[in-house]
Amino acid sequence: MLYYGNRLNLPSVWDDKVSGPISETPEADRAKYIEVKLEEFRRIGNQNSVNSKNKSIKLHNKNLRNFNFAIYDKVLKHADVLSSKLSAIWEGPFTIIRIGDRNAYKIKDSDGNMNINTLDQIEKGNQSMMIGYLFRMGFGNLTNVQE
Repeated sequence: MLYYGNRLNLPSVWDDKVSGPISETPEADRAKYIEVKLEEFRRIGNQNSVNSKNKSIKLHNKNLRNFNFAIYDKVLKHADVLSSKLSAIWEGPFTIIRIGDRNAYKIKDSDGNMNINTLDQIEKGNQSMMIGYLFRMGFGNLTNVQE
């Protein structure tokens, strides 16, 4: 009897001899190959993972900003909420009064309000940036900005 081009045999007529390869399909051969080479594949995959991680670390460290602020430095703080599209994105000037660990800085404004900010939220403020900020805030009649 033919079934899709194959001759069917009942188990009663099977012989015990195995002739030829055990697997006759490419999928079974591939599975056997993977089983034999599994340790080597794991080693290669682990090495690729380490290489990728080192590359990611190198790219990340390349874009880091290394600013070391000191106590009593004048800084500007990034505005949390902008009132309009054209409003200033920096607020300040603030004075650093304490340096914590993990790039945390305690800053204080001229009114005595204190805040804790991280390195990515503060910017080294130069004299011209701060004077421009004071003019926008309506303090244009000040002649000298204390440092």
